[in-house]
This record gives sequence, C-alpha cells and structure tokens, in this order.
Amino acid sequence: MKRRSIIQGIMAAPLSTALPLSALLARNAMAAEAARPIRTLFIYHPNGCTPNEFHPAAGVNPTLRAQTMPLAKVKQYCTFLDGIRLVGTGDTHEGGSGKVLTANNAPGGAATSSSIEVVLGGLSPTLFKSLQLGVTASFYSDKSISFNGTTRLPYENSPQQAVKTLFSGGGGGGGNSNADQLRVLDNVNKDLTRLRTQLGAVEKDRLDQHAQSFSILQQRVTALGAGAGTGASCVAPTNFYGALPTDGNNLAKVAELSAAQQDVLVQALACDLVRNVSFMYSHPVSQVKVPGHGVGDHDASHTDNAFTPSKVWFMGEIANLIDKMAKTPDGAGTLLDNTIVLLVSELGHSNAHDHYRIPFVLAGGRNTGLVGNRALDFRNGGTGASHGDLLTVIAQKAGYNTITKFGLATGPMQGIW
Repeated sequence: MKRRSIIQGIMAAPLSTALPLSALLARNAMAAEAARPIRTLFIYHPNGCTPNEFHPAAGVNPTLRAQTMPLAKVKQYCTFLDGIRLVGTGDTHEGGSGKVLTANNAPGGAATSSSIEVVLGGLSPTLFKSLQLGVTASFYSDKSISFNGTTRLPYENSPQQAVKTLFSGGGGGGGNSNADQLRVLDNVNKDLTRLRTQLGAVEKDRLDQHAQSFSILQQRVTALGAGAGTGASCVAPTNFYGALPTDGNNLAKVAELSAAQQDVLVQALACDLVRNVSFMYSHPVSQVKVPGHGVGDHDASHTDNAFTPSKVWFMGEIANLIDKMAKTPDGAGTLLDNTIVLLVSELGHSNAHDHYRIPFVLAGGRNTGLVGNRALDFRNGGTGASHGDLLTVIAQKAGYNTITKFGLATGPMQGIW
C-alpha cells in the first residue's frame, strides 16, 4: 500500500464514483488478509546420499527408503525426485557447492553467478531481499552455497543474532508488514489534513466523504497485526533466549540450534519479512556428529551403511520444519500452502562424489500447485534431467515468470507440476 497511490486515488476519483477510496482501501485490506505470496525455501543437507537408500521407486504413495523414512510424516506434501544432475563445470564437494543453487559453472567451487534465492529476492518487494540461515553452516568460511554474483555469502548461525537482525525494534518491519501499513495510513492522514487546507469546497467534500475509511482500515490492519486474518503475530520468537550459546557453530548443540533456527525461519516467512530463503544444515565436507551417532558426517558418507544414521537425523529435522510450516497459519491456509520447499545437496552418491541422482525433494501445500505423495524418476537411461531446469520451474511457479532460463537451464522442467 503506497502513500502516493492512495492520495492519487482520492484526487482522481469523481464524486459520482460509488466507492472511490473505500474500494481502494478494501482491496488493500483483503490483499493483506487473503492474498498471501508464494515463498521459496531451499534446504541444504550435507554430503549427498546413498542413492538406493534415499530415492524411493517412482509412483504414487511411494515406499520410502531408509534414508528418507523420517519424511513419512510429511509425505503427503512431498515429491521425491530421482535422476537429476547438477549442470555446469566443477566437481566433487567444492564444485557442487558452487553449482547447486546457481545452476552455473563453478570451477574449483568458485561460482560465476548469483544463487537462486538471491536472484528471486532481487525481484521481491520485502524488506529483506533474501535470507541465509544455517545450523553450524559457517564452521568453515568457504563452504557456503549462496552467492551474490561471484561473492560467497555467509550464513547466520546464531539464532540470537538472526532475531536481532530480522526483528529489531520488536515486530515485523517487512515491506508489506502490518506495522508498515499502519505507518503509511498515519502519514496519509497527516498529508490529507495538510491538503485539506489548500482545497476548495468540492475537493474538501471528497476528502470528508472517505475520512472514516481510514479509521476502518486502521482497525483492520491492527487486528491483522495481532494475528487475525494472517494467523501470525509478527513478533520476535523468544522461547530460546538465554538457553543457547551465542556461538552458532557449537557442534554439541546442533539439535537445539536446529529447533531455534527453525522458529526464526518460520516467523520471518510468516511475517513476510522475506520470501526467498536458503537454509543450510551444516556444510559440504561436514564433520558434525549428529545426536546418537558417533561418526562425523563426512567420514560416515564414505561408507554407505554408516551414512544412514546421519542422513536420517537431518531428514528428521527437515520433516519437523515442514510439519511446523504446515501448522503455521498464513492467510486462509498455512505457511506451507504458500511455500515451495526444495531439499538440496552438493553431491549425488556420497562415496562416489558424483553430481548425478542428487537427493532433491520438493514439498509444498495447496497454493503451490504441487501434488505430493509421489516419487518421480528422471534418469532416462542415465542422462538425467538438468537441475537448472528444476530451479527455473520453481522460480516460475513462485510467480517469477520473467525467469525463463536460470543459469545453464534449457527451460522450465516438465513433468513435475
């Protein structure tokens, strides 16, 4: 809702128009309440997978493999994708980390273009264009999978610092937040008061006819900010304050950090502070020891059977996040209804260090158009499908239709939506 557009709407409307300003205000109020945007969320899990223990056989209501079993509780939202390869030059962990969100060449892990959430964020009206959150993701400074051009972006691993950055001043400050809407209305009221002293009788009558509309809209926007309509109160999550170390890379606290960062992420999306996010669980060549498993993730990844417990833990955390989004109100539905989620990694087969059969999984609710509880196989005799095409179709389904070929894509991927 723009201050100038409201004033222009008032002054342009003839007196014979039935609802000049009130119609404008009603449209904005209904948009704030109902027309929630589609978000994108890219969730990284480290070191690839054991393909035959990760990818279920193609079909409806697929039987999940050992490494994806924790996703069973959110399977109705998920589409499992087998046979997709990373496009572009650059191999092993380093090349994969530079390519997985850029779909472009990454020799030696050096990206040559921006990552998908950064590109989409540049087209978004929100206060924060994109967000990079992590759980022990920056233990090494050169393992991030996000880029602005050729610059590798850091991930915020501290929930306390993420809250300060996103929710400074105590409430949502996003470009479309309720607080911003109220500030616009307050400023418009002041402008109109000044303008009224400069107008003739007819123009004054026009303003006076609709003055009450501002009061009505302010009441509605205030109610929305309190949780009515959107179902999300845009205040900083505080349940973990003081309970966690300020060092977000504390490997001994990975489970607690995961829960806290998920809370921050869900609240930031629900408050529309940001619409395009990359969330990293650890990093390439991760040696994090997940709870209940005494072997570092990277060492475990070199032995198929040893890798499963680690992968199961990460999938369990991601399942919890998807479930949390499915239970978070957003407009007339839930946050997951309005979010396209893609699970990504930098490798296919962890021990082979290849870039084929990447463990991609899509998730989303009803407004994304994605049909869940399916497994799709794009291997096509070993040629596979381009992950650049996958990122392209995600961008388009999120409403960014100006993106026709992302990175080295040939076009939007067919056969998913």
